[in-house]
Amino acid sequence: MRTGRSTGKILGIAAACLLIGSMAIAIGDVASAKGKPDRPPGQDTKAQATVQLQGIDSGTTSPTGEYRWLDVADQEYSESYQNSYNYTQATVKVSYSVVDGVLQGTLMASNLKPNFAYQLKLLGDPEAVPNANERIGLAGRWWQQEWNVSAWTNGGNSNDEAYLAEHEIADATSPTGLRYRFTGYMLFDYLITSGSGKASLSFRVDSSYHVLHKTTQRTRTSSDGPIKTATFDPSQTSQAYDIDYGPSTVSIYGQIERPPVGGKYPAPGSYTCQMILTEESFHGSGIGPVGNWAAAMGATVNFEIR
Repeated sequence: MRTGRSTGKILGIAAACLLIGSMAIAIGDVASAKGKPDRPPGQDTKAQATVQLQGIDSGTTSPTGEYRWLDVADQEYSESYQNSYNYTQATVKVSYSVVDGVLQGTLMASNLKPNFAYQLKLLGDPEAVPNANERIGLAGRWWQQEWNVSAWTNGGNSNDEAYLAEHEIADATSPTGLRYRFTGYMLFDYLITSGSGKASLSFRVDSSYHVLHKTTQRTRTSSDGPIKTATFDPSQTSQAYDIDYGPSTVSIYGQIERPPVGGKYPAPGSYTCQMILTEESFHGSGIGPVGNWAAAMGATVNFEIR
């Protein structure tokens, strides 16, 4: 009987210990919930990803796909350079991640066109990833095409009103079953390369621009993007020039599309899209091969904004 009473006491003590331990864990959980969360809201714990851009169809969101062979100062490259250069010769790496709900990263480039302005964009795919494409378009711009029984034609910039009214109009002859194809894109940053075609850029996808201008073309307003300036003096010793043009200083900026600068973001969601570089042609500025916003290079990126 003494043994039975001792065993009962031991079991009682063990139960009490278990109860106290459970209470301690519960209290700890409450304290943790009231303190810092494991992952702050809006942050993405996904590791930084890196992609290498490749040459793409120059006609991507371009009226004609014609390349520009004038630098940012409207100075023409040599004929030999125009005949020999293409974007397979360039190296462009983009590292990116989502931090505090904002897509951001760095771009490192070499052997792009020298002293040249490029747009940096997100580009959607209306067939493969329609939801992401829509979010990009509603944060940026729309490229609208029409099916003409055998091909997509009449490419041009459009707007939200046309997208909302027309993007579900049916056409039985179209490969998508739709009469119109709306591709969303968002121009969010820009750069000018060095005399050797190098560039480095830290970016945040928090601004939506219409196009780039030189300050000599259009007066910048307070709602437009920041001015970026390059000073250069190309010489005949450069493989890209056969004329000694003398020194130039050129300033460019992004014309706002959807204000404000630094406060326009793609909506939360999962994204599979392209990040692309587009040549800036400055509305045909210069004389000669002025270009027409040809697409240069791109790569698929995947990310989630929460």
